[in-house]
Amino acid sequence: MHFAILQRNIARYLRTKNTKGIPKKLLGERLEIYRELVVSNIESFIDTRFPICASMLGNKKWRSLVLSFIAEHPISSPYFHQIPTEFLLYLNKQPLKQLPPYLLELAHYEWVELAILTSKNTPLPAFKKKIKLDKPVVLVPISQIYLYRFPVHTFTTKMYKSAVIKRQTKSARTTPIHLVMFRKIDYTLGVREVTAAMALLINACIQTPKKILHRHILTIAKTMNIQQDQCKQFENQAMQNLLTLQREGLILGSKS
Repeated sequence: MHFAILQRNIARYLRTKNTKGIPKKLLGERLEIYRELVVSNIESFIDTRFPICASMLGNKKWRSLVLSFIAEHPISSPYFHQIPTEFLLYLNKQPLKQLPPYLLELAHYEWVELAILTSKNTPLPAFKKKIKLDKPVVLVPISQIYLYRFPVHTFTTKMYKSAVIKRQTKSARTTPIHLVMFRKIDYTLGVREVTAAMALLINACIQTPKKILHRHILTIAKTMNIQQDQCKQFENQAMQNLLTLQREGLILGSKS
């Protein structure tokens, strides 16, 4: 038997315990121990990356899902740090009826947390602490807006049996939840639920960082059909919200 074919057969056995194409002399306790080590390592890696998903789904269902992933999903990367991404891709391919309604969004949320915290370092731009309308706003380099139907940022590993979670996970909200997720300058995670208007403003500042704040606010006001006589009030509220986000570590200030 060609060595490459034997390798593929052994790899299939490690994922599924299918012994087809493996010589009997290779089968036995040693190969089974090796399989258990491989499966255990992948399980442990996924468990630590998706702890809330694992907790809320329960040990039996979660283990079944992870084993199905190992058996069915053709992982394209040899690197362990890519396994969470592969697991998320696998979940997105599963029939929705087979998963709790909140699970895809919760898994994505936990994946984003990890991605933000492990992102490469980016030099901080020059800025002055005071937020000015006639200057571009400076945000921390790693920040992004995400939309969810479920309040996944409120889920914890200790809540899976509570009535609160049952109510929250039963049905999605009719309007999307806007979360801004970012890495603070002390390398900790920041998460904040914001209004639709603030989500538009923050996203605009991220996408067009050289545009002055006042123009961003006017553009958002026009997009949201805010009346001319209410624009000043909208601007004042936006400034208050930005100051709050500055205290929480998202906004650094204005461009120097």
